[in-house]
Amino acid sequence: LQNWQQSSNPCSFTGVSCNNNSRVISLNLTSLSLSSDFSAVSTHLFSIEQLASLALKSANISGKLQPFSFCSSSLAQIDLSDNSISGPFSDISNFGSCSGLKQLNLSSNSLDSSKDLERESFGLSVESLDVSDNHLLSGEQVLPWVLSGGCAHLSYLSMRGNKLVGSFSLAGCTHLE
Repeated sequence: LQNWQQSSNPCSFTGVSCNNNSRVISLNLTSLSLSSDFSAVSTHLFSIEQLASLALKSANISGKLQPFSFCSSSLAQIDLSDNSISGPFSDISNFGSCSGLKQLNLSSNSLDSSKDLERESFGLSVESLDVSDNHLLSGEQVLPWVLSGGCAHLSYLSMRGNKLVGSFSLAGCTHLE
C-alpha cells in the first residue's frame, strides 16, 4: 500500500480507522490486492493490540489456516471472505485463540471437510459464522462438530453453497435466527 510509510501516522493510512487515542481499531482492506499468505496476515494483523475489526474480503489472501500464536482479545470481527484460503475446515478451530471474536466470515474460500472432525473440538464461541461457498461435504459430520462446543451464543450460521447432506439437530441453538 503506497501511503503506508513507516514514518507516517498509521491513522492516515488507507483503510485504517483509529480511536481518540490514535490507536488502530479497524482495518478495512477489502478489495485491495494484498497478495499475501494467511500466516503473514495472522502474524502481523491479529496481534494489533486494540484492533476490533479486520476486513480482508477479496484481498487476495491465500494459504492454509495455520495455527497462530497470538490474537488480540479486542478482535471481535474478522472477514476473510472471497479469498483463496484452503485446507481442512477443522482448522478454523485455530481462531479459538481470539477470545473476543464474535463474527467470523470465511465464505467463498476453499476450505474442505476432508479431515476427520470427530476427534477434535470446534473451540469457538462466536455469534456469527459464515462458511458458505466452500467445499464442505457431509452435514452429518460438519454441523455436529460446529455445534459441539455448544451454540448458546450463535445467532447466525451460514453454510449455503456447500454439499451438506443428512439430518442434525439445532435444538440447543436458542439464539439462532
